[in-house]
Parts: sequence; structure tokens; C-alpha cells
Amino acid sequence: MSYERSPPYFDLFGAKDDADFPAELAARCGRPSRRAIEPARRDRIVELRTNIYHDFNDLHFTEKLNEVEGIAVGRETVRALLRAHGIPPKQARRRPRHRSRRQPWPAEGAPLQAGDGRAVFIFK
Repeated sequence: MSYERSPPYFDLFGAKDDADFPAELAARCGRPSRRAIEPARRDRIVELRTNIYHDFNDLHFTEKLNEVEGIAVGRETVRALLRAHGIPPKQARRRPRHRSRRQPWPAEGAPLQAGDGRAVFIFK
């Protein structure tokens, strides 16, 4: 917490900077995040993916976790957890194909260009 963000707290405790500020007032002071998954649940998710649901993609695996196993967790959380444990996605993302433009049809009365690569002929 900086002085600019909370001057009343710094004035109240006589703190000049973050080092002087009481740690008890800092948010969550050493406790884990409320959104963090417990280690036992994390291990269970990785175990289920490697043993039972090994041929599922991330979205279907998350749906099975929610419906069958009763583990309420989001798709992005599952994806991040599996990648952190070195489990790759079921199918790698393909890069998009580059657009190829069609050749325009020659207009009627316009010169026609033909050739075999070595010589170019223009017909009228």
C-alpha cells in the first residue's frame, strides 16, 4: 500500500512508507488466495486427467469434472493447471491459413495476357 493510495492509514500509524506500515493491515498478509484450489483438489484433477479422462480435451474434461466428479472448477483454471503440470492440449492449435486472393476475370475487350513463364503474350 502506497502513501498516495491511503494517506489516512499512514497518518494514523505514523508510517512513512511501506516498510513502516503494520503488516496486520495488509490484505491477506501471508494467507493463500481465496480463489486458489487446494493442493488435494489439484492433485485429484491431474490424476483424473492422466488416468481416466486422458483422451478428453480441456472443455469436455471440465464438463466431466463438474457433472460426474462433482468438482466445480472453470475451464481456464483446468487449462492453466494442466499446462503447469506439463500436460499438453489434446490437439495443438493450428495457425490460420493465409487468405489467397482469386484471379480476377478478364474484362471483355481488355487485353488478354498469356504465357508459359518464359515469355508473355498480350492478345487484343
